[in-house]
Amino acid sequence: MFEKLLRDVGALTVRNGSPAELLGAALAHLPAWIERSRDGGADPALFRLGAPLAPIRLDRLASRAGSGDPVGGALHDAGVRAAFAPGSAELATLERFADVVSALRWEVAALPPAQAGADAAPPALAVAHRVALALAAAAFAGVGAAADEASAAADPGIREAYLRRIEDRLAGRVGPLEPHLVEHVVAYAADRTERGIRLDLSAAE
Repeated sequence: MFEKLLRDVGALTVRNGSPAELLGAALAHLPAWIERSRDGGADPALFRLGAPLAPIRLDRLASRAGSGDPVGGALHDAGVRAAFAPGSAELATLERFADVVSALRWEVAALPPAQAGADAAPPALAVAHRVALALAAAAFAGVGAAADEASAAADPGIREAYLRRIEDRLAGRVGPLEPHLVEHVVAYAADRTERGIRLDLSAAE
């Protein structure tokens, strides 16, 4: 997604504020996200990194862009789920993220209207942070489902490790990954390096 945004936006201004400031600004838009995230699924074209794509419609990514959630919808999208092996650990993690988003809808709906902007209390900022993490997982799931075999995002072990790391952050405890995941990631990286293959999500040369 970021590669496509950089391609389609002629002049991009990057604003690096404090985490609390950025999350506080996002809080005002979460009620609208809740309303539109209930409908629609994922758009596969949005997640095909390195593939040709018509100019991206930035209005589709706005918080009040109407029905449908092109990013978060990946967690519930049947096509995305079909790319994860039935009964696999990565699919189980994806399903847990879908449950997290359902719970977050209730948390956002329960926030007082005043809980937005610079005056937002820490609990409200924590809700915005969890929404951001859930959307990051959704974006990666969409990329993984659309990836071809040459992409790191197509590897089940890499996908599980990535999703588990985000899941740990959601739980507020970022410890070491399980040994089997660490071993897989290291072996995968070593193999790609030996064969001169780039270590990125896009398979494009």
